[in-house]
Amino acid sequence: KQFADMKGIPNVYFDLGEMLAKENLDVVHVLTPPNIHFQTASQILDAGVDAFIEKPLCHTQVLCQELRNKAAALGRTIGVSHNFLYVPAYEQLVEDVKSGRLGRIDQVEIVWNRDLGLIRSGPFGAWMLQTPKNILFEVCPHSFAHLNHLIGQPDKIVVDTCDRVDLPRGLEFYRQWDIRGWKGNTSIRLRFSFIDGYPEYYIHVRGTNGAGHVDFENNTYTRQEH
Repeated sequence: KQFADMKGIPNVYFDLGEMLAKENLDVVHVLTPPNIHFQTASQILDAGVDAFIEKPLCHTQVLCQELRNKAAALGRTIGVSHNFLYVPAYEQLVEDVKSGRLGRIDQVEIVWNRDLGLIRSGPFGAWMLQTPKNILFEVCPHSFAHLNHLIGQPDKIVVDTCDRVDLPRGLEFYRQWDIRGWKGNTSIRLRFSFIDGYPEYYIHVRGTNGAGHVDFENNTYTRQEH
């Protein structure tokens, strides 16, 4: 309501069904927690409206496929907001990988180091804090999408966690995650840190002919070659 007043938005709804019934909408942007993406998007599609959904599409593969099938059956369009896939600096890296300019890819490293204030101040009822793995659905899909986009689904992964934090309501959270794996002969490493340290988000790809480095914090792409 405060945002609407500030921006001069005339109509505010506190019920999705009411909004869908009263407004002639083209698309609805879904920003709910992942565990209710399917429920919310289904209601939108049933109303004859397209849905643009924050990542991930749903929090299980089964529900993702069900939603895709539902959209196809109703002739509606659904999209997923993987905004980091369209950063110009990242698109330069993709071009170098796809064109073969970097050669055969030897290593892919993706690092997300950003403070998560929620674990200090709450609200502790947030879905992302209800089990330790939920953070992988709320934040990490950015990095998972980059990995799949660059080289495809890994053949093997190993996951380690550390730096446990005990939260109110008997909840636990791990502030550091280290994910290692392989795609063929390409080694993979993804690191996530949610401590209040220096912010970093970057992708480093090393190949036989060169290396590419995307720094999302500074919006830069650097390529090194022989």
